[in-house]
Amino acid sequence: MRFSIDAAHFESYAVENVGAEMHNELWVPAEALAVFNEHITGGIEVVAAFFGTQFVMPESLALQEILNRFR
Repeated sequence: MRFSIDAAHFESYAVENVGAEMHNELWVPAEALAVFNEHITGGIEVVAAFFGTQFVMPESLALQEILNRFR
C-alpha cells in the first residue's frame, strides 16, 4: 500500500525495524487507527500483493479487480 499522511501526524509514531535493515514499519497502535486514517491525504494505492497457498479471493468485485492485477 502507498499513501501520504501529513508530516506532523507521521512524526507522532515510532518507526521500528522488524527484520533486515530495509524492513522498517510505522507502528500505529490499533486504538489510534481511526485518527491515523483521518490524516491520510489523497488516495491509497495498492502497489503489490502476495498470495499464500490458502488465499481465498474476497467476494467483493471491487477487491477482486484490484487483486487480479497482481496475480
